[in-house]
Amino acid sequence: MTGRRYLRGFTLVEMLVALLLLSLLTVVIGGGLNLGIRSWEGMDRHQQTESDAFLVQQALRRLLGAANRSVVNSDDKGRQLAFHGSAEELIWVAPLQQNGGGDDLYWIWLGRLDSRQPDEPEGLYLAYEPYSGVSEEDLNQTQGLSSTQLNWDLKRNELILNARKSLLMAGQFDEFSISYLKTEPDRPSAWEPEWVYQDSLPSLISVQFKEGEVAPWPTLKVRPKADAYVAKRAN
Repeated sequence: MTGRRYLRGFTLVEMLVALLLLSLLTVVIGGGLNLGIRSWEGMDRHQQTESDAFLVQQALRRLLGAANRSVVNSDDKGRQLAFHGSAEELIWVAPLQQNGGGDDLYWIWLGRLDSRQPDEPEGLYLAYEPYSGVSEEDLNQTQGLSSTQLNWDLKRNELILNARKSLLMAGQFDEFSISYLKTEPDRPSAWEPEWVYQDSLPSLISVQFKEGEVAPWPTLKVRPKADAYVAKRAN
């Protein structure tokens, strides 16, 4: 007589244990996947920040290096170069483009702005408008020089309020400063916190800033080409 064979199934306890292990495995896999996604997103944001920093620095390097030796009549200070800078902001004259109409000069303002309008977030800005003054290298020449006296405070407000603006980098900056290297014969070079009412461009312009907790960008140091050319020609 052949005995019957019975197939043994899972008990309720075994099924509960299996479901518990499956749940734990799902949590572990899901957590690892979520961590991987967050790491990838963080790396992507970091790379994007570095890319933005590089583009901003390249733009500033070109515009600062192209600072023009344009001459203006400034309120009670007489003729001087159209270059007026402090530790927080800078106004100068330069071409916006290198070619394709790049010889046209513009007033340019660089500085930080708080949020004024919904479409103007807080951040680092460039403001610019066409320059219609005289571009020359000899401050003693008066031909073609406007008799209208320039007030730097009014020019600053005009650029910020009325000129076209480009947002270089949105957000708050823990640090943002501009300094200017002054070199004189028989004197040691020194970094100055401002460059106003001068008859020459600074030897170097330094721009340093830090955004939030992001590591400080490398300090940008630019030598204006116009004065370098004038010094070379004088020698």
